[in-house]
Amino acid sequence: MKSTRARWIACLLACAIGVSLTACGKSQDGSSKDKNNDSSSAAAGDSSNEKAEDSLSSEDLAKMQKQDMTFEYALDGDDSSEGNSDVPVNKGVTSQNNGSSGEDSYVVVTDDSGQPVKDDSGNVVTEIVKGGNSSKNESSTSGGNTSSGSSYQSDIKTFQAYWLDMSNGEDVVCNGDFLDVTFKIKDDAPDGNYAITSGANDFANWDAESVPVAFVDGDIAVGSASEKSAGSAESGTFTIAAGTAKGKQGDEVTVRFDMSDNPGIVAMIFRFKYDAGALEVVNASVGSDCSDYIQMAVS
Repeated sequence: MKSTRARWIACLLACAIGVSLTACGKSQDGSSKDKNNDSSSAAAGDSSNEKAEDSLSSEDLAKMQKQDMTFEYALDGDDSSEGNSDVPVNKGVTSQNNGSSGEDSYVVVTDDSGQPVKDDSGNVVTEIVKGGNSSKNESSTSGGNTSSGSSYQSDIKTFQAYWLDMSNGEDVVCNGDFLDVTFKIKDDAPDGNYAITSGANDFANWDAESVPVAFVDGDIAVGSASEKSAGSAESGTFTIAAGTAKGKQGDEVTVRFDMSDNPGIVAMIFRFKYDAGALEVVNASVGSDCSDYIQMAVS
């Protein structure tokens, strides 16, 4: 048990470099599947792990068992970990010239997995959706000229939060206000609705098991666009639901991320995606309902 716990602590430390917790869990599960391996090799491995743990001071081990909540506001590109199969497919970001239903709007084209489609030059591809009752769509590359003479360059970024706490020897259970993230709406952001969608998330419990988590998309309405109704979590399913907000160019708005039906966790890598072409994350903090359980790192 001692060596197993030491290996799991080492896996949890991968939070700090963005390695998937799920992969760590699988590697431990994999060790139980290899029951036909030579017993002497297994014993040697356990002995090595125990010696490595014994070489650590109690102070060092305590530090390894706890990593306060740390944020990275704007990661370039997409995260590389596998994520969770329960996460809904992203629907892309819609940005409109104004709130009038008769105007054209520009929608980021996404593939079957919900990722933005890029052209050979690496630019995000958008689709012009004609206003009114027209069903004809035209495709173009973000940043290029559209038929209306307007252009918009989408820039999808990933927000990341990572945390672990094994110091109490048990799972942490908190629900309600999990994270509060403040966005500044950029001065040149077109009016429209900007989705907050799931990234690849990894949660783990004290028993070294991966904990599936669903995600409910959020939204920020800019300018004359109408604020959307917040989505709701499915009862009985561990879920993080992003809220909605509305503001005009230059405003700062805060989106609340609610956690529900939390079965108990000791570590997480939590990610969501947003359009940094229109929005800038300026602050993030642990929500009021979880702040007694999840401590923030002091910068």
